Amino acid sequence: MSVDNFSSGLKQRIRTAQLRAALAVNQEVITLYWQIGKLILELEKQEGRDGEAIGELSQDLTRRFPNVNSFSPRNLKYMKEMAAAYPDEEIVQHALAHLPWEHNQALLEKLDSQAQRVWYARKAVEYGWSHNILKIHIERNRIAQETQINFDFEQTLPPEGSDLSRQLIQSQHSVNLIKLQEIAKEHNLKQALVNHIGYFLLSLRVGFALIGSQYRFDVGGTEFFADLIYYHVRLRRYVVIAIETTEFKPEFVGKMNFLVNVVNDRLASEKDEPTVGMILCKSKSKTVAEYTLGSLKSSIGVATYAQTKGLPPRLDDGLPTAE
Repeated sequence: MSVDNFSSGLKQRIRTAQLRAALAVNQEVITLYWQIGKLILELEKQEGRDGEAIGELSQDLTRRFPNVNSFSPRNLKYMKEMAAAYPDEEIVQHALAHLPWEHNQALLEKLDSQAQRVWYARKAVEYGWSHNILKIHIERNRIAQETQINFDFEQTLPPEGSDLSRQLIQSQHSVNLIKLQEIAKEHNLKQALVNHIGYFLLSLRVGFALIGSQYRFDVGGTEFFADLIYYHVRLRRYVVIAIETTEFKPEFVGKMNFLVNVVNDRLASEKDEPTVGMILCKSKSKTVAEYTLGSLKSSIGVATYAQTKGLPPRLDDGLPTAE
C-alpha cells in the first residue's frame, strides 16, 4: 500500500470518527433539551404559572453556567415547545436527535404536524441539508412533491462533507455540553472570588456600597451580567468589577467597555462621575494589556489577584488586617 493510499484511508476514518462522535454528542444535547423542556412543563403545571418559570430558570442557569449561551429565555422556550410537540422521548432519540438544535428550531417554527417534522428530519439527514436548506424545502412544500411518503426513521450518518455534517461537528451547543463540567468548576472558583473580593471591598469602609452581584442587564433582548457593581459614595461614581479565572485576554476589555457604557446610561445620573471598570485576572501580560487599553476612552484597569497571608508594608497601616 502506498503512503498516499494509506493517508487517504486514514483521513477517511478520522472524518467518519469525527462525525460519529459529533452525532453522539448532539444526541445527548437534543435529549437534554427535551428533558429540560419537559421539566419546565411539569413545573408550570404544578405551580400554575404558565410562562413565568422560563425567566427565573434562565437567570438561575445563566448564573450557574455563565459561559454557556444555551439557556436564554428564547432557547428555553423552544425546549418547552419541543417537549410539548413530542410527548414520546423515543421519537426525539430516533429522529430529531440526529439534527443540530438549529434544525429542530426550524421544524418547530415551520411545521405543526409531528409526522411532517419527522419526515423532514429524515430527509435532512438523508441528503445532508443545512438548516437554511431545510427551511427552503419546508417553504416549498417538498413533502407534497413526494409520491411515496415513508415516516420510518433509520439511524444513519449524513453524507460526508455535507452542510449537515459540518454543522454537527461545529455545533456550539455540543461544545457547550462537553464543557459543562469544566465550566461548573470555573464557576465555583469565580463565585468564591466574587464573594471574597466583594466582602473585602466592603470591609475597607472607604466608601464602597454594593449595588449587586451578577447584576443583570437586558440590552437589545439579550441578557448580560456584571460580576460586581459598587457605588463609591466619596468618588460619586459607579465601579464595575469583572473577575476572570484565566489570564488576561483582549476581549475582556471589550466586554467591560460595554458594561461601563450600559451602567453610565442605565444607572448613573448627570451628577455622577464616569463609571470605572476593573478587570481582575489570574495573570496578565503588561504589553498585551497596554495595547488593548491604548486609545480606550473609558476608565478601565487590569490587575491580578493572589492569595497572601499578610499585607504589603506600604498598605499595612491603611487597610484592615488579613483576619
